[in-house]
Amino acid sequence: MTLLPAIFTSLLIATATPDPDPPAPPTPPAQPAANASEPIKNDLLDLDPWARLAAPEIERLTARSFTKLPPIRVVSEDDLATTLAKPMREAMIRMRANVKRDGTPMSDLEMTVRTRSQAYRVAARTLGLYDHDQKVILVIPQTAEKLGKKRAWSPETIRRITRLALAHELVHALQDQTADLAVRLDALSGEPEKCLMAVSEGHAVVVTDALAETLGWSTANMVLNGLVTGVEEPAPGTTPGTPPPPPIDLHGSPSASVYQSGAAFVRHHAGTSLPKAWSLLASPPKAWADVLDPKRFAPPALDPADPQAKPNSEPATTP
Repeated sequence: MTLLPAIFTSLLIATATPDPDPPAPPTPPAQPAANASEPIKNDLLDLDPWARLAAPEIERLTARSFTKLPPIRVVSEDDLATTLAKPMREAMIRMRANVKRDGTPMSDLEMTVRTRSQAYRVAARTLGLYDHDQKVILVIPQTAEKLGKKRAWSPETIRRITRLALAHELVHALQDQTADLAVRLDALSGEPEKCLMAVSEGHAVVVTDALAETLGWSTANMVLNGLVTGVEEPAPGTTPGTPPPPPIDLHGSPSASVYQSGAAFVRHHAGTSLPKAWSLLASPPKAWADVLDPKRFAPPALDPADPQAKPNSEPATTP
């Protein structure tokens, strides 16, 4: 998830700046099975080293290299909601969502109540978020732990979901570093913005799926996909097994359709050759109908002169 463009997806417990050239093997090893009574380790000291192991594999899959690994911050749901509320409020004003049915503007109190309510709804479902402004990844282990307790997930599944969410946000950081994602999203609005957001989220989903397959974490990845598409944990008043109705435009909390349609679009055009997705990010559709029906869109050719346009079967070089 990214906050777009204000942040894109607080009491900061810790901040770490990774070494830009960590000595790590190209493929992160699968974690051993966890004992049911084993404490869940989802703190920064545990997540930061895992990010260093996952980054080279993400580079290999995408045929792109990180300029540097972004810092990781572990935050609470409350702190994330506070972070989300401001851009949501700005989006409401920009899109005139702060105007009531009778044509009168909401009061300051009404806007505060509404944006905070929406921010907490999003924060309660968010596992990770890439902050485009600060160039950091926010991880919210509390979300996986809370849902895991409610649904009796094993400690192993909870850990894996948190790590896959972190990998998803690492892909967004790589997109920002190599495709100027934040700058381009800032310059867009309406359908073109939604289309680029869908390609960005779809790309991150597909890369995370490939990483999960490499690690043998299919169960955790299936649960994660259920969370981000709104199927795993239905909102009040919705039918279990179906995505909840879209809320107001949160401008930075992509809806289920953005994740699902974006992933289907990227899979249709890139197939198993994930480096092809970079051409989709460089020249995405302008009309949402082209995302919903990928056959309508003629993708740009992959530039053979691009030195990084190489098959994703070759390990990428860590910067």
